[in-house]
Amino acid sequence: MDRGGIVNCILRLRPRVIAQVAAALIVGAAPAGAPPAATLDQSNLGAIDGGTGMNIDNSSNRFIAQTFTVGIGGLLTAVDFGINRLETTTGDVLLWIYATDGVIPIATNYGHVTIPDAAISTVAAFPGNGVLVTGIDVSSLNVIVSPGEVLAIAVSPTDYTNPVFPAPGGSFPIGFTRAGDPDTALCGDPGGYPGGCVWGSEFGLSWDPFNKIFDIRFNIYVDAVAVPQPGGLGLIIAGLLVIGLALPVINRARGHG
Repeated sequence: MDRGGIVNCILRLRPRVIAQVAAALIVGAAPAGAPPAATLDQSNLGAIDGGTGMNIDNSSNRFIAQTFTVGIGGLLTAVDFGINRLETTTGDVLLWIYATDGVIPIATNYGHVTIPDAAISTVAAFPGNGVLVTGIDVSSLNVIVSPGEVLAIAVSPTDYTNPVFPAPGGSFPIGFTRAGDPDTALCGDPGGYPGGCVWGSEFGLSWDPFNKIFDIRFNIYVDAVAVPQPGGLGLIIAGLLVIGLALPVINRARGHG
């Protein structure tokens, strides 16, 4: 059908029907069978290790990160993270999303959000109880992820550039699971979370293995619907183009009616 035929068809439609057609084209751009918003993508909820504690505190510029491998492409929307605070600890914590070189976190980050201290479970001593802070919203960082991509979630004290000694706010134990033999374990050891491991840094710039047999307790959520697939984008463009071509003719026809 040529342009004239398309226009003639649309001329016979009422404005409300035209609007409904446009809406249907846009809705139809979502991939068939796409996971719903905030789909659980990656998870490590193994039993908490009872050994040596791992923590950040307000007297330190230490960052602790867990790398993970993306399974679902889309918008990174939320994180659950296993961090506690000691009974005497006050203050918020920053949660960051970092890029990696495929294995190790690099200095590039996508920004941070704040975990308020009221949301963090209180414990009496190390290593904590591994209770997750749930539903940490990171959608405002606009991190678009792809399957197979390796990223890192990191936590730090809020004033990491100017640590205070002694720490007025105390310590934040981080809940972790043990992956395997410390003499042979590698990042992604099959005995633990296979898609990453724990890294440490000062100031979040240069990263080193914190302990390759540890994995932080966490969940990662992705919204695949938030990112239209290429075919869906084509459908939107085609639909809007047809309507754009037709509207001037419709307006002229009505003006002569």
